[in-house]
Amino acid sequence: HDPWADALAGADGHAMADAFERIQAPTQLWVALRTQWIDERLRQLAGEGRDQVVILGAGLDARAARLRRPGIRFFEVDHPGTQAAKLERVRALEGYPVDAAIYVDCDFERDDFLERLVASGFAPDRPAFITWEGVTPYLSEEAIRTTLRRITDGCHPKSVLTFDYINRNMVAGDRLNADDAEVRAKVDAMGEPFLFGTNDILP
Repeated sequence: HDPWADALAGADGHAMADAFERIQAPTQLWVALRTQWIDERLRQLAGEGRDQVVILGAGLDARAARLRRPGIRFFEVDHPGTQAAKLERVRALEGYPVDAAIYVDCDFERDDFLERLVASGFAPDRPAFITWEGVTPYLSEEAIRTTLRRITDGCHPKSVLTFDYINRNMVAGDRLNADDAEVRAKVDAMGEPFLFGTNDILP
């Protein structure tokens, strides 16, 4: 349940959701299940000594507002422009707990997100729950690998990262069925094309 989703999405968000639903009917269900799975992992792992939650590429995510609890600090990391637009929206929503998160400006293609986090009060010597939802398809492989290395090298070893990704053929555009080709074209037209996909996340 997200009491702020409707207002945060606005007319543009509803139009986008409807457009993708016409192309691939399960889209909204898939997104809801993805979010629910991450929420459940957060509830479980934040109760096992991880008192810091980091949301990378937070966008309009309201997870900090929905899942806040005493003793857990939420950090939302995103591009300065996106962060400013999000803050403008949430400050206009009656009852939205703006102070549920610490907002950290970062351009993943240029900035060291961990340095930005530490400067905002994040403690790298304590375990954290880190989530990266709906972001990796829009970043270069170099930026993704750099971020993963920083988490591995700079965060406590008991930190946990959750993230999602798409298959390589969605990025390459070859051997796509009609629905996938239409999704890819829609994403391209929105100005944020798919940049990264993989068929094996382990290498």
